[in-house]
Amino acid sequence: MHRLLALGEIAEITCGPTVGSAIQHDLAGSHQLILPRHLDEGGRPLRLETGRDPVRMTLKGRLDNHLLQPGDVLFVSRGERNRAVCVHDCPFDAIAPAPCYRLRPSGAVDPNYLSWLLNQQVTQQALRERREGSGALLVSVASLAQIAIAVPSAAEQHRILAIAATQRREIDLIQAELTALVRRNDQLAKNFITGRVRAPAEANCGGHPEPK
Repeated sequence: MHRLLALGEIAEITCGPTVGSAIQHDLAGSHQLILPRHLDEGGRPLRLETGRDPVRMTLKGRLDNHLLQPGDVLFVSRGERNRAVCVHDCPFDAIAPAPCYRLRPSGAVDPNYLSWLLNQQVTQQALRERREGSGALLVSVASLAQIAIAVPSAAEQHRILAIAATQRREIDLIQAELTALVRRNDQLAKNFITGRVRAPAEANCGGHPEPK
């Protein structure tokens, strides 16, 4: 059995600063903002290119404690899914404002393993049970800190990540094939409707009789 530790025991959890005004890009802004839209829905690591969808703003106050660094894990506290993403690369002045939390793991857990674990259905269910408020429900810092995290050995964490990466590639391949199939089906349906293509007389899907 793996050790079960509260997330707050193995990672420092910091709520991102609140951006008081509407978020608007300012090329001369003091900080690069990492927003939920920059975080992959599937939990893939963050490698933010400053030239892609940049959002810079000048933020007031002392923000040194909120600066991101590789190895941090970003957690989206609001929304349909409380996804987590490991930061692999980001600008030196990057900050993730609320509703993101910054998780900075200790040496007991690999940040990639932590983000992977937080994205799994069993953990997502535990998070859903801890949501609070009305409207867009929130997982508070205190509730997140109490989530039980299975912590295997470092070697086991790395093996799990290797298997998960292989499965992710297989899923991506199947999804790409499915997307291509749907696109071909849509085009074929359009051709039938416009009369550009006629259905073969011998075609009879599902055993249904041809209309008279």
